[in-house]
Amino acid sequence: MDLARYLVDAVVLEGRSCREVARAHGVSKSWVATLVARFREGGYEAITPRSKAPKTVPHRTSSELEDEIVALRKHLGELGVDAGAETIAHHLGLRHERVPSVSTIWRVLRRRGFLTPSRTSDRGARGSGSRRSCRTSAGSPT
Repeated sequence: MDLARYLVDAVVLEGRSCREVARAHGVSKSWVATLVARFREGGYEAITPRSKAPKTVPHRTSSELEDEIVALRKHLGELGVDAGAETIAHHLGLRHERVPSVSTIWRVLRRRGFLTPSRTSDRGARGSGSRRSCRTSAGSPT
């Protein structure tokens, strides 16, 4: 039995207070009260965990614009010219008043499978803390 159902049963079936149940199980009184209210509205199905992801993202790049970015990438590639994010941004600027940033275009291309992720292990090897000292066979630094 999961914790949410146990807490609801303790309040509804056993008649214990939300405060008492919350204190006994180390959770907040308001969470217990919320679970009980959801249970009273919709039964045990209503107390299942809910997604914390936003229902909408108003500033997300529209799928139509993403399709246009992909189409430009394919078209420029077929022409044999540079098909990078900066070039795509330039061509979008000729067609639209508002253009997504270059980094947004890169994210769209990566999300749609047009870019392969770079190896992160190479970045760590170039850092200042990973330099090896060169030693001669005698063990003294060169």
